[in-house]
Amino acid sequence: AVHEGLIASYHHAFGIEQALLALVIRPVITGISWYTSFDTPDPSTGVIEIASGATVRGGHEVVADEIDAYNEIVWFWNSWGTGWGQGGRFAMSFDTWGQLLRRQGDVTVPIK
Repeated sequence: AVHEGLIASYHHAFGIEQALLALVIRPVITGISWYTSFDTPDPSTGVIEIASGATVRGGHEVVADEIDAYNEIVWFWNSWGTGWGQGGRFAMSFDTWGQLLRRQGDVTVPIK
């Protein structure tokens, strides 16, 4: 994105607090471990959770673009098309995202 002139640079956020503070300003990308229980978000809420017995299938990069502070959830875009989740979107709790970041997840914040 820097090479193409779409952004001037980028920074990394570390931990859930910094990730949420960055997300208040603009969408961010996050690399997380993808658990088997994430494959099927709750159909009524769009929420994913690390279910008991779930295993890591690999890593995945998604875009966080919305905070629901009242319910303490963050909304994300996945790259698997609009037929997945809720029109290509899903949500997770602040706690779940924080767990994923503590487990070697990362957040990249674009700077315009």
